Amino acid sequence: DDVESRGLGDVYKRQRLPCSVWGSWACCPTIFSAILAVCSQNMGGNAMNAVYYQSPVGPLTLIEENGALTGVQFGRAPLPAGCRAAETPLLSRARRQLWEYFEGKRTEFDLPLAPAGTPFRRAVWAAMARIPYGQTATYGQLAAAVGSPRAARAVGGACHANPIAILLPCHRVVGSTGSLTGFAGGLPVKEQLLALEAAHSAP
Repeated sequence: DDVESRGLGDVYKRQRLPCSVWGSWACCPTIFSAILAVCSQNMGGNAMNAVYYQSPVGPLTLIEENGALTGVQFGRAPLPAGCRAAETPLLSRARRQLWEYFEGKRTEFDLPLAPAGTPFRRAVWAAMARIPYGQTATYGQLAAAVGSPRAARAVGGACHANPIAILLPCHRVVGSTGSLTGFAGGLPVKEQLLALEAAHSAP
């Protein structure tokens, strides 16, 4: 079977989740499922906005839809159909928190996230969000964390497809020997992000 087609439950369908939920409550299935059930209510509308943010690792494209962050992409990415370039309170918060992160003043993000993906990929992103600031995990460890210990390659695909870079920290995922592997922003950026976190982690 394609591991990404296995049923991990409807609770992983597109939801609006605070980043703190992904970082802590995701480890408690009961609480996490309850939050997802509440968040799954139809919010209506389809308002999409985006801004470009010039970060220390190059330009980032921040995308918001219906009051949740759906994209943080490296470079000046083409905007999706129906998306307008416009500042919103949420995008302003996102830029501010990213600035604080790059200044070494923020180790966690507090923003509503709505990453779109398959149930398997959403499970991987939730597990990825639990990797502590300044630490790393291997693809195999993430595969085991989502209950598919032989699916390290599929985990790599989920990392590559991560729509919300940095906030869902795929840069903290490394090879089995600790080596830096493929990264959407490029390996030098991955190395720079890990070095930033290492420099500002508690001893």
